[in-house]
Amino acid sequence: MNTILSAGIHYIWKKKAIKTLMSKPENRVLDVCGGTGDMACLSASITGEKGISVVYDINWKMIRQGRQKSLKGVTFVQGDAECISFPDESFDAISIGFGIRNLTHLETGFKEIFRVLKKGGSMCCLEFSKPDNTFFRFLYDFYSFRLMPLIGGLITGSKEAYTAFPESIRAFPLPGELSLILKKIGFKDIKIKKLTNGIAVIHSARK
Repeated sequence: MNTILSAGIHYIWKKKAIKTLMSKPENRVLDVCGGTGDMACLSASITGEKGISVVYDINWKMIRQGRQKSLKGVTFVQGDAECISFPDESFDAISIGFGIRNLTHLETGFKEIFRVLKKGGSMCCLEFSKPDNTFFRFLYDFYSFRLMPLIGGLITGSKEAYTAFPESIRAFPLPGELSLILKKIGFKDIKIKKLTNGIAVIHSARK
């Protein structure tokens, strides 16, 4: 559904997000709310056989689906993003793509990411946002609120899930607001990269 609804653009967004981590071979990389492992697979292609790429997700069905894809170099761990089951400073880099928006307590999730990230380590957060251009935003809203639930309902049989989807995007902090949250937690060198006229945004930072 992600591929259909985004016309495949989400793969390009994810590649750009992982690139901001500037990971190296042998690095330990964690993908929080990693789902079926798309972003973790990109990290694994960089860290190589001596590195570690871990998908961390609370949804067992997503993990099971990801394991069926047999992603080379990717390990799956089930757990809660608001209470990550790894020791302090366990990872060189951490990514989260289209997942932080689903947490009940957003700041708690980012605090956990900060905790398990090594000092000097990098973090990237890829998430949907509001387009900058007014006319483009009108088209995007029409697509999100009208067409997306219709297409999602026809293909998956769950129109409700794709009705709630755009609502959760609208409730998510704008790029500037999210940057302030990250700064408050302790992240530094915070950068914002808007994608496709602001439909998606990458927040990158360091500990």
